[in-house]
Amino acid sequence: VSDVQAAVIYNQPAAYSPNNFTYLTSATGQDAPGYHTFDSFELLQPATITSFNWQGLYYDFENLTNNPVGPNTTSWQIGLFASDPITGLPSTQLFAETLPAINVSVQFVADAFIVDANNSRVHILQFHADLVNPFQVDAGVGYWFSPFSLQPTANPLFGWTSSLIGDGTSVQRDLTTGVLSVQAGDRAFCVEGTAVPEPASLSLLAVVLAGMGLRRWRRQANS
Repeated sequence: VSDVQAAVIYNQPAAYSPNNFTYLTSATGQDAPGYHTFDSFELLQPATITSFNWQGLYYDFENLTNNPVGPNTTSWQIGLFASDPITGLPSTQLFAETLPAINVSVQFVADAFIVDANNSRVHILQFHADLVNPFQVDAGVGYWFSPFSLQPTANPLFGWTSSLIGDGTSVQRDLTTGVLSVQAGDRAFCVEGTAVPEPASLSLLAVVLAGMGLRRWRRQANS
């Protein structure tokens, strides 16, 4: 593991005020297939991803008086997917890691209200997951990130909240039909990791180090 401290290498901050947001379900339960949501990102420099942060909520859509409800996730499936060169939609899964919910930190952010018959209050939560196996990604390549909640029941659902930064769209797969559909709005998440030097930078560094070594040898030879 590198000693270089991880930093934010990509960020789509949450849309606030707390009541000015949308969400898309990204969860499955043993009683219902649910939906799987993705959002895209691209880096300017190759990097090794070490962790992800995302924001979301839990919502009881069957009994509105139960809201706000706590997390219903037993484990998280963290995934990175390639972008189909023709459709631009998520395609091949490049990376997947399933983490027990206890290994994903959860922080309360704010209360917000869902537009429904009860004007239900929900808790907005911030999630952080450190990867067991860091994953290297290339610069200038489109990737799709997905935090997917594995639950004993589909209700309460996990909803991935929105951001105002990005390309303006997300993608959601209906797990009953398998159909992918483009949805308006971006999702709130950020990527942490360490930048990987470009080959040209490595070559320049090697030249600099070689020059320093030569100067040191000359000083020693002349002393």
